Amino acid sequence: LEEPNGSLYVTGLEFNFWISICQEAKRLKLSTYWEFAEGVSEIEALRCANHCNSTYIFSQFSVSECLKRLNADQILPLQDGLQAAGILNSAERFAGIFNAALNDTCCAGLFEAHDECVWGTSNFGSMQSRSVH
Repeated sequence: LEEPNGSLYVTGLEFNFWISICQEAKRLKLSTYWEFAEGVSEIEALRCANHCNSTYIFSQFSVSECLKRLNADQILPLQDGLQAAGILNSAERFAGIFNAALNDTCCAGLFEAHDECVWGTSNFGSMQSRSVH
């Protein structure tokens, strides 16, 4: 699905995310986020992001400025071009990494559960698996 800012919203994988094209830097950026539960402290949120950065390669994790969500990004350089299979593999890996991070025991209990969520085919918590279109 195309977003108003020109990015693509990808559904149907382990976790939904956006792909944006940065033409001047010749790169694709994969990005997603999930909200922390109410009452999660700053130190808990930062420890979760640090744990994810030291555990999961290929993605960069951060905490939003307002400390309300865990963000993940992955940059795919385009200088030498990309083939469709490479983009698909990167997309599947990115979605799987973020899903694994949210299910990681070190981050257990830190995230919101929503009825209307951005899950693809995830098994996170007790939420039903579905895609939002």
